Amino acid sequence: MANLGGTDAETERLAAELAALTGESPTQAIRVAVAERLERCRQDPFEHRRATLRAIRDTVSALPPLSAAGGGGAAKR
Repeated sequence: MANLGGTDAETERLAAELAALTGESPTQAIRVAVAERLERCRQDPFEHRRATLRAIRDTVSALPPLSAAGGGGAAKR
């Protein structure tokens, strides 16, 4: 396991900015950020897509049916 004590300047800047925004110490901000990213990586990569498709299906299902005579179809020439 690598020792994270020798972080580069960009990592330190990002950690300090995150800590300032969250009110956490830089160490706590890094710990929480890594834990959250690890959790996202462990999740099913397709669950977000399935949830999005379910939401679209539910929205479309709630729409009123198109009327054949109501002009909802393609324009006739």
